[in-house]
Amino acid sequence: MLMEIVAVTRGLPKEEQALLRRYGVRMRGWLEVRTVRTESAALKVLEEKMRRGWQTVMMDERGEDMGSREVAERVCRARDEQGFRGIRFVIGGSEGLLPRWREEVDWSWCFGRVTWPHHLMQVMLAEQLYRVRSIMEGHPYHRE
Repeated sequence: MLMEIVAVTRGLPKEEQALLRRYGVRMRGWLEVRTVRTESAALKVLEEKMRRGWQTVMMDERGEDMGSREVAERVCRARDEQGFRGIRFVIGGSEGLLPRWREEVDWSWCFGRVTWPHHLMQVMLAEQLYRVRSIMEGHPYHRE
């Protein structure tokens, strides 16, 4: 299953860019990271993907607090039972996302109840998606 991170940002520091590239290489063919400058641009991406059978997940501090294995199970269900071609994970900018996004997405996920800087969130999400993929493939990267 294809996975995509869509992040509203004006840019990333070099260090975070390097980490994202590392996960991009590890997940070549599985993961794409797109940065957009405005929420309206992110909404266009969302609408385009919805037409093509993609599920949308909003990264939000009020979302479901799930472990890596639970997310892997949800991704597998989206692929195997619901027939989605891919999953897009949307990260808001420093102001978050507009409340209307909650109505547009299939589900919301949080990394705990704390607020994370959006540039770090991109890297942390890329790592978690790599971990989810390793769980789905039975690779030993993830340990419990």
